[in-house]
Amino acid sequence: MTKFSRSWSLMRASWQLLREDKKLLCFPFLSGVCCLIVLGAAAVPALLGGGEASAEADASGAEQVIIYGVIFLLYFTCYLIITFFNSAVVASAARRMQGESTTLADGFRAAFYCLHLIAGWALVMATVGLLLSVLEDRLGRVGKLFVWLLGLSWAAVSFLVVPVLVIEQRSPVAALRGSAQLLKRAWGQGVLCNFNFGLVLLIFSLPAILLLVVGAGIGSSTALMVCVGSAIVYLLLLAIVHATLRGVFQAALYFYARSGLAPEGFRAATLREAMSAK
Repeated sequence: MTKFSRSWSLMRASWQLLREDKKLLCFPFLSGVCCLIVLGAAAVPALLGGGEASAEADASGAEQVIIYGVIFLLYFTCYLIITFFNSAVVASAARRMQGESTTLADGFRAAFYCLHLIAGWALVMATVGLLLSVLEDRLGRVGKLFVWLLGLSWAAVSFLVVPVLVIEQRSPVAALRGSAQLLKRAWGQGVLCNFNFGLVLLIFSLPAILLLVVGAGIGSSTALMVCVGSAIVYLLLLAIVHATLRGVFQAALYFYARSGLAPEGFRAATLREAMSAK
């Protein structure tokens, strides 16, 4: 409950900035559209091939290399898209927090200006993502727990990479080092995230579940289709808002970690409690 309360406070503070600059929602929306196009394009060959392509143990070494290569390329492309548009959100939010006006063009300009850095970070993320996936497949139940813990640590250490990339224009490796240094300076050694936006997102997902229950209870196929469609649209909108709020929060946490001062609309105490040492 404490973590939920903290997460709610952080999301509400981020929401205040989003209310003043609703056009930030365009970036996650475009990110989602682009990712769906990429995933759809990747799914077509698999469907045409009967879904036979898989990294199973009985596949030959060459086949596994090809399969993992395709997976890596897919990871890289999606991470590139997500990081690009997230960078636009962070850059725009950072300008707002510094008292400057911003436009969609400003966000795109900031993201394009550091596109080479974003591509480098997407390469790092794709490599880490593929390695974690392989470890999870090969190490069994104990391995899955280990990978989960490793993923949590990685998410915490790299949480401020995008703000460092966009605002300080540092290379991916330097940005990762800078993120770790900022977190260590503000919260100490072995930092872990002390918030979970997913908890709040789960609560707000309940109306979609209710729609599905209502649609199934009516017993009409038309009503069920309407309810399912409405639930999907609602969840997509919720995901867009969530991604935007997360980008705003990243910018706020970056400024707090760098200066010790909370941006307007955020409480220093809440930001201080957002992270904790192990």
